[in-house]
Amino acid sequence: MATQAPPTKDVLAGAPSKEPPRVAIKLTPEAQREQRKDPDYILRLADEVMKGTSQGATQLPLFHTRKPEELDALLKRAQAADPKSVLPDLNAWQQIFLRSKPFENPDQEGPPSFKEPSAIDQLVARLSKRREVEVALPMRKGNPPTSPSFEGQNRYMKGLNQEGSDVKGLDIEYAWKYGDHNNNPNGINHGEGIKLIDIEAGWDKNHEDWPADIPHIRGLVDDHSTFRWHGTNVIGTIFMQPNEKGGVGIAYGGHGFTMGRSWQYDNDVDGACTAVSILESIYNLQFGDVILLEDQTENNLPIENAPGVFDIIRIATAVGMIVVEAAGNGGSDLGHMDDSGAIVVGASDSTTLAPKDYSNYGDRVDVFAWGQDVCTTGSSKETPSFATDYRPVGSTLAFNGTSAASAIIAGAVTVLQGIAEKKNPSSGGTKFRFSPHQMRELLKVGGTPSDTTNPITGLRKIGVMPNLRKILDSTEATGPGRPDIYIRKTPDDVGGSNLILKIEDLSVSPDMIITDQPVQPGQDIPPNNDPVIIRGRDNYLYIRLMNRGARAATGAAVSLYWSKLSSCQYPSTWKDNFIANASFPSDIDANHSTPVLSQAITWNPNFDSTEPLCLIAMATCPGDEGPSVEELQDSLAQEFSVGVNDDLTSNATKFL
Repeated sequence: MATQAPPTKDVLAGAPSKEPPRVAIKLTPEAQREQRKDPDYILRLADEVMKGTSQGATQLPLFHTRKPEELDALLKRAQAADPKSVLPDLNAWQQIFLRSKPFENPDQEGPPSFKEPSAIDQLVARLSKRREVEVALPMRKGNPPTSPSFEGQNRYMKGLNQEGSDVKGLDIEYAWKYGDHNNNPNGINHGEGIKLIDIEAGWDKNHEDWPADIPHIRGLVDDHSTFRWHGTNVIGTIFMQPNEKGGVGIAYGGHGFTMGRSWQYDNDVDGACTAVSILESIYNLQFGDVILLEDQTENNLPIENAPGVFDIIRIATAVGMIVVEAAGNGGSDLGHMDDSGAIVVGASDSTTLAPKDYSNYGDRVDVFAWGQDVCTTGSSKETPSFATDYRPVGSTLAFNGTSAASAIIAGAVTVLQGIAEKKNPSSGGTKFRFSPHQMRELLKVGGTPSDTTNPITGLRKIGVMPNLRKILDSTEATGPGRPDIYIRKTPDDVGGSNLILKIEDLSVSPDMIITDQPVQPGQDIPPNNDPVIIRGRDNYLYIRLMNRGARAATGAAVSLYWSKLSSCQYPSTWKDNFIANASFPSDIDANHSTPVLSQAITWNPNFDSTEPLCLIAMATCPGDEGPSVEELQDSLAQEFSVGVNDDLTSNATKFL
């Protein structure tokens, strides 16, 4: 048995050896505890279901690029940002690299090798029946969602049947010029300030119509050269430059990055793992930036069906990353897939807007865009660089499929986010951005329905095609906006979920204040260096709120609870320990203005113990309603730890 250490190198190019057979396993919490005690636990488990499995096999965490404590901190950060949901533990996922060669001793018991998919499927089936395993899946490379090509131009930039035209587009051009009172011929809104990471198999980084500054973050740049053309198509759709060469991308002012879906390990084998790439994207983006998933599974389902991908999308969207995901080209009904938080994109005919017969469909598909006639940059898999290839310029063929549709939607999201940030400037340096949920709903405002008259595909649900003109003319996007209140975790917290907390920051807040005297209007509030609750007399508790939204928060209120000290504050530990509600004396201005202090909560606790305790505050206001305690279910809370003493001269317990 061998437990493999995480990779020590990033490989940015080259042709690695063939991918070894692998399986991914998600352990139950009890099995996780056993795994921490016994590094070979998973391999022993595999031997129990199929003898000889561990021979020549190695084990590695699925999310191997981050330490377990980093993943724990990420989960806590995500749970604080999305308290209504029970989010997955990424440390539960493990992977086994299996033997692909036969035993040297032909008499050895066990499968001769895992070279054949049937042997892997048999192992997965047996593991899935074990009580220690929540999920077991084979790990195999999928393919970019592609389908037969069509010639055409990028007419999807146009509006919907405008000026007598029969073009049914998203009206990207209207968004470019939105708010431009000087009639700039090139517009002013092209996704400036917004980052987008494209996760897939390969790109031609030398194309003449690409921006010069699209960095590659991690993973393989070129996965065996097989799909270099695909990434080149995607980046061109979004970022082609207005340089009189080729076409123009939807969000050419945004900041694009690439992230390989495949990783090379210390044993010089490569393995596709989109889940790891999404994890690393989180650490390279800010709240409201975009992750584009351009893969599908081997059976043409959305890539969130691959091992670990659904779970890491849940984490990514909880902390504020907007994930755009191709629905896949299987022509299948996705049924009632669970909601990962991603924007799932189907594909339509460019002329009729009927669902393409290859596009997956169903209630989980949020929006659609053209799945053909998409003008973009091209590349040839046979040559190292084909920097002047375009699709469909000249006689080349257009980009198509749910890949093309997803690239269009990702570009539209980047443009809309850039407009939101520009329209709502912040005096504090961080600007308003739509959350993943807000953006997904915004794309549906005034959306164009698909053609339901097609006798074959008309009844297939693929959502609506965004209409950027109607979105931008709606109050949802450009009216008074919404408040978005929050309690800071640190003094430099500006409300974005990308805040990285140190261990010493996890149970503190500058906005939960304890004093022994009422605070007078205009009085300076001392820092809570030694927060202490004194038994047997009145304590004065205050909460400060900030507002990162685009509209002032009116009628805000907080509810305060207490619990015993614990690193995991579930509602069951504090929901029955209500202290009081407090209102606010004034509105909380938008765009990160000065924090507003609540009215005082007077509390004279009667405890039998002087053990430290935690305070939990829940804030709400019209337009940004907080969850009820019941809606929180088993969600973790961001707590504030304080000491409890009998008098002010006692030794105070500091933040934990």
